[in-house]
Amino acid sequence: MKLLVLSHTSQSKLVETAQKRGHDVQVLNPDDLYLMISDSVNGYDRIYLKGERVSLSKTDALICRIGKNLSYGLNVVEHINRNMGIYTPSPADGLRIAADKFLCSQRLSQQNIRIPKTVMAYKPDDVDFLIDKVGGLPAVAKTLQGSQGVGVMILESKRAANTSLESMYKNDIDLLLQQYLEGGSRDIRAIVVGDKVSVAMERTANKGDFRANISRGGSGKKIDLTPEETEMAVRAAAASGLEFAGVDIVRDGDKSYVIEVNGNPGSKIIEITGVNFFEDLVKYVEEKAGKKGKKDDEDKGANSILSTIGAFFQPKASEPTRQELLIQKVRKNGLESLTFSEQKFLQDSGADLSFLWDDPNLWWNKRVDSNPFIKS
Repeated sequence: MKLLVLSHTSQSKLVETAQKRGHDVQVLNPDDLYLMISDSVNGYDRIYLKGERVSLSKTDALICRIGKNLSYGLNVVEHINRNMGIYTPSPADGLRIAADKFLCSQRLSQQNIRIPKTVMAYKPDDVDFLIDKVGGLPAVAKTLQGSQGVGVMILESKRAANTSLESMYKNDIDLLLQQYLEGGSRDIRAIVVGDKVSVAMERTANKGDFRANISRGGSGKKIDLTPEETEMAVRAAAASGLEFAGVDIVRDGDKSYVIEVNGNPGSKIIEITGVNFFEDLVKYVEEKAGKKGKKDDEDKGANSILSTIGAFFQPKASEPTRQELLIQKVRKNGLESLTFSEQKFLQDSGADLSFLWDDPNLWWNKRVDSNPFIKS
């Protein structure tokens, strides 16, 4: 499998993990890319790196690890994912939702996921009313964007609240005011990959700080989530439109709350817990892109060749394969019913698509780069 990673850093751990599974990895800084939209109705959208065209015709999946300049980075993700048909577990819409704390809270609430009482205000000038709505002091104030604890403050007194909110008012900063949870300066970061939690870590704030982020000097340890918290984390990532995310949870008494979803979770958790969540991520991307890692075959040991040969003589499984299901879908609804990644999977899996030749109406999109059935 050929992977494209978008990141401002080398992502050495992710690259090493993918390469150990036999995949080719290309890391590109999204800030260095030019995006081109063609004037042709047949597509021909492109990306360029310093004037040279970047061909993605053999790229199977995109992994996003964008930590800054998110506005431009999301345009790059959208272009590669939607315009050029490359699968990603982190689509631009999901990353955009996770980056906006209030929009993310709205999506979580829509899916009946428990979050702290939250109020959003532009130029807040009714301090007492807002604080009362989130349960009184202490309360937590946040800017809409920010990660690693940046833009988060605790309001412990009326004076502190008035001073902080007045500053936001004067600087035209949108305010997110949130209920303070008695979590003992602790929270939980759960790494979600698909429909499972790969690893969870409890974070404890540094002395004198209520923010438990490891990047701010906090400490961490591996923990097990309750079944409710596991379901909550997986649903929170899905509600945000992400198949890969870091979900932050706070326990307050006998209840657990989701406080944030992070579309670019840090890798420090790997060092602390000893669990490399990139392994789960790469395996998940393999399944979604229809490409198995070479290591899977190597791990079968001395009998791998015999097992492979024997597979040809096994009776057909009663459950239809992904290839068969997609062919049925094309026969019933036409090629336009498939995503680009599904089309590419059919081509790579050697599917018999000769029936398409008989119906020119099925050729709905003739993008040379992104439609795997069209040869340039």
